[in-house]
Amino acid sequence: MSKKLRAVLFDVDDTLFSTSEFARIARENSIRAMIRVGVRMSEKELMRELEEVIAEFSSNYQNHFDKLLQRIPRAKYRGVNPGIIVAAGVSAYHDTKFSQLKPYADAVTFLRALQRTSLVCGVVTDGLMVKQAEKLLRLGVYELFHPQAIFISDHIGISKPNPKLYRRACTALGIAPSSVLYIGDNPINDIDPPNSIGIHTVLLQRHGKYSHLHGKSYPDFRIKHFNELRKILRDEFAIEIPARGAKAGSPETTGTAVTSTPASAKKKTVTKKPTAKKAKKSARTTSSGANASKASSSTAGATKNPGKKKPGTKKKPGTKKKTQTAKGAGKKANG
Repeated sequence: MSKKLRAVLFDVDDTLFSTSEFARIARENSIRAMIRVGVRMSEKELMRELEEVIAEFSSNYQNHFDKLLQRIPRAKYRGVNPGIIVAAGVSAYHDTKFSQLKPYADAVTFLRALQRTSLVCGVVTDGLMVKQAEKLLRLGVYELFHPQAIFISDHIGISKPNPKLYRRACTALGIAPSSVLYIGDNPINDIDPPNSIGIHTVLLQRHGKYSHLHGKSYPDFRIKHFNELRKILRDEFAIEIPARGAKAGSPETTGTAVTSTPASAKKKTVTKKPTAKKAKKSARTTSSGANASKASSSTAGATKNPGKKKPGTKKKPGTKKKTQTAKGAGKKANG
């Protein structure tokens, strides 16, 4: 018996887009910008200092470049206004957001496909509220999530890997954990906590910075591409994502197994169609008794095997004698 699923929730960073790749490019651009306005250090030296700042104050710290400037000797930027140096780094970082912050193409395709089902689509992400919300907007995926199903740790007051964050999301949605599927890339933050409260888990194994980590528990499923989620939904939860054009809430989007209702409906249609054609055919036949008898015989044959061509369309070998006899009978009856 298939499991009942009502919601699919996603992590954001290194799940919907490559945070690691974006951060690398953005930081490199910032370092170059700071050097252009007057910092007398090599890119390698300045990057090493920036990475230490991030490691010590976390990636969510909002004043990385201020701290960076405090750490390097004044002689390295003497004669240059400190505010200009910090602004150069910040501006370059934000400019990179416009050009480089893009979602995984297969993630967007799958999120759009989920809109054609009755499943609640949402997010459970760790980070500052404005920063994480900005990512959803810049990635262009905000509208693909239910507005009441976006859960950001900073806003809720509970951070990963605390399982309470996931439980709070389930409670807010009014959905049991056993009816939720969660997709993330971090075994410790995205797999262990939801596993502990009964949520079905999927580990996305792309080239994120957490690909080398191993949690205390195992995910229910492992994928490398979002398209693989279609098979999981179909095989494990009996949910077939309908073709484009079908609306959420229609019979084909509610999670019914593919082989149930649609199959029987198709069978009924096949049986009815020949009957309608037979009636039409019968109405067009001649009023003679022999032809009426022939039409009746054709009808019986079509019901048993609707796929066959109807008799009368083409004479088959072995039936010639019957046809002649019937014609003769018709002549006698008319005489």
